[in-house]
Amino acid sequence: MFLFGNKTDPSGSISKAQGVEEEFKIAVKKEIYVVPIGCTGSMSEDLHGRVICDFSTYYPVRGYKIMFRKLSQKHSPDQVAKRVVEFVKKLRSEA
Repeated sequence: MFLFGNKTDPSGSISKAQGVEEEFKIAVKKEIYVVPIGCTGSMSEDLHGRVICDFSTYYPVRGYKIMFRKLSQKHSPDQVAKRVVEFVKKLRSEA
């Protein structure tokens, strides 16, 4: 699961954390389901978009795309948490 994915550089500017992308690549290489929560922004938003663009590569089993898309929609923290839990429960029940 990937949330946010930003860092503060020495000048105080916020930038995307490339280390998060490296962890994503490692997980994909190990054939672990990746769950970037796009609505948190930064690198997680980029990774969420990458998964959506080539969804069947990351999730070859049907029935996840609609739920996954919802992880990019901004809502209250409670609603986002509920969507994440529902998605993870579905993964766990079918793994």
